[in-house]
Amino acid sequence: QIVSLFHEPVKLDDQGKAKVDVPIPYFNGKVRVMALAFGESKFSSAETETTIAAPLVTDLGLPRFIAIGDTAAAAFDLNNMTGVAQNLKVDIKTGAGLKATSQQKTVPLEADRKVTLPFNIEGDSLAQGSVTIRVEGEGFAPIEREWKIGTRPAYPAEIRSANAVLDPSAEFTVPRNLFNDLHGASTEMLLSVGNRANLNLPQHIRDLLHYPYGCLEQTSSGAYPYAFATEQNQARFNMTPVTAQQRAERIDVALTRIAGMQSSNGGFGLWDDTSPEEHWLTVYVTDFMLNVQEQGFSVPPTMLEKSLARLTEYVNRTGSLFEQRYSDDMDHYRFAYKAYAAYVLARLNKAPLASLRTLHDQFRSHSKSGLPLLHLGIALQKAGDQPRADQAIKEAFVKARGDKTYLADYGSPVRDKAMMIYLLLKNQIHTEQALALSYELAADLKQEQYLSTQERNALFMAGVMLESTTGESWLAKLKVGDVDELLSQSGNAYRKFEGSTLQQAISISNTGNGRLFASAQVSGYPLVKPTPVEDKGYRIRRQYFDAEGKSMQLKDVRGGELVLVHLEVDSDVIAPESLVVDMLPAGFELENQNLEHAVKLTDFRIEGKTVQELQGYAKVMHQEYRDDRYVAALDVRWDRGHLFYLMRAVTPGEYLVPPPYVEDMYRAERRGVGATIDKVKVLPR
Repeated sequence: QIVSLFHEPVKLDDQGKAKVDVPIPYFNGKVRVMALAFGESKFSSAETETTIAAPLVTDLGLPRFIAIGDTAAAAFDLNNMTGVAQNLKVDIKTGAGLKATSQQKTVPLEADRKVTLPFNIEGDSLAQGSVTIRVEGEGFAPIEREWKIGTRPAYPAEIRSANAVLDPSAEFTVPRNLFNDLHGASTEMLLSVGNRANLNLPQHIRDLLHYPYGCLEQTSSGAYPYAFATEQNQARFNMTPVTAQQRAERIDVALTRIAGMQSSNGGFGLWDDTSPEEHWLTVYVTDFMLNVQEQGFSVPPTMLEKSLARLTEYVNRTGSLFEQRYSDDMDHYRFAYKAYAAYVLARLNKAPLASLRTLHDQFRSHSKSGLPLLHLGIALQKAGDQPRADQAIKEAFVKARGDKTYLADYGSPVRDKAMMIYLLLKNQIHTEQALALSYELAADLKQEQYLSTQERNALFMAGVMLESTTGESWLAKLKVGDVDELLSQSGNAYRKFEGSTLQQAISISNTGNGRLFASAQVSGYPLVKPTPVEDKGYRIRRQYFDAEGKSMQLKDVRGGELVLVHLEVDSDVIAPESLVVDMLPAGFELENQNLEHAVKLTDFRIEGKTVQELQGYAKVMHQEYRDDRYVAALDVRWDRGHLFYLMRAVTPGEYLVPPPYVEDMYRAERRGVGATIDKVKVLPR
């Protein structure tokens, strides 16, 4: 435990002394005490070290986390500093995310001696785990302490859905098989019904707010729901309630992180300010800042001014800007970010009309999707050139984006269609076309199992605009078990169900005269290991090596041993935005290569070759060493990608081993899941 305490200035007495009371939390160890004295014309300081110890020093050794189904060996240390022998009464209780157990022991312990009491804990649910221990003895007040441990599902979440079109008097009953083999406490269902296209807004909001990684795009997209989370929207979309202050804090955190990715020229990198400039994302982030500002939040003025200046360069320059992104069509990529920049500048009446006309007349044929043409058309309209605007918008409606071509603008047919709906409704043009597109989009979504953060945010923005448009009211009856609820409104209604409620029959009946659309989206963690290998454009393979560089089976590992993990990734196509995630078994910890005293990968050889030689031409864009996982962003080109990391066995126990997986961050249907063993045992040292 780290202790850092500060006391405000106090006045000295006539003898030049002062008494300072500092409340110390439960802490045992050495502390440095520092004091600063000052007067009108001089100052001085001093420091000393002292040891703080309770009469009975207690500590509990736990793994950093535990998964449902894991068993870990905990170690409770007792150090008798009372000066006399003790017969200690120890009461150990586990609860919350751990399997509930209780045990009492009487422990004889001589003065100045230490004893360790081992006991097992078992992961049981996703609630934060807790261990409470009470110790009683002679000559000191009873000590009661609580330790927390993070819990994690053993396997990745699954999303299942069922949809129905309800004519008058028709009924939709949520199928029970949606809940098969899911952990009950983790399962959640979002039910929607209405006469508008169903874009499943609550699901996209939830997934955006809980997305665990944070590149430039993901950080911006993940903060969008907070910008629009008014009290009315929170209630409408079943959001977890957040106060105005909490919203401001979340936006501020996102903007602070984004500021660290801006380079001196005003552009932004994907992971930090040393990453190559991301032209399309630079415009996206600037658009985000303007939207946040419109919602009443404060944006750093210098950061915004620099990015707007960079956007002006994008629009005014007709040639290349040294783009380093790979694209199957670089002409489209350049037109896409320039047209988007034109739209963002036009929002502030700062788009140079001559440059917009040049983009329209000379380069609009480069567009391979409708979204850039719509961006340019709206920019031209705002700048006063209606004929060119009409032509660009007309072409936008007929320019369909292909599924197979990689255009590098973070888009997809879903993203582009959703953003077009948002732009049309926001600017109040071609609203009937926007509504027609929304039904096409809702139909497309039924075929999509996975979505990127870019797609989810576009769907969120489109859905918010669709919900704000007026429409005919409808009537329906929601039945949960034996309880009926009458629904009457326009747009869509959303309800969230979890816990024991999901054990009841849930149905929707159309009691009105018009057609309704109903949808049930279920998410939860499976109780059993899913299909071990999945190949949807990627293949990922994991190997283990010991400290000598010899291949090993991760079956029985002695505490303290290092394991070198090799991940091999292969893609059917060039994949610059591959995200690789390998969840650690509980009981292991990563050797963070960013820390000075960590064991370095450069010290290891496999069959005589260094790790650098084995990595070959793999381009690692970003790495993270988290408590429970290794994460890497990898640019997979014409050769296989190779990644290496080190983990150390720390806590004895028996742990489930999750499979490694890789996904394309912006072509979400492309992913791969590798094979894995079932369990690993960590043996005592």
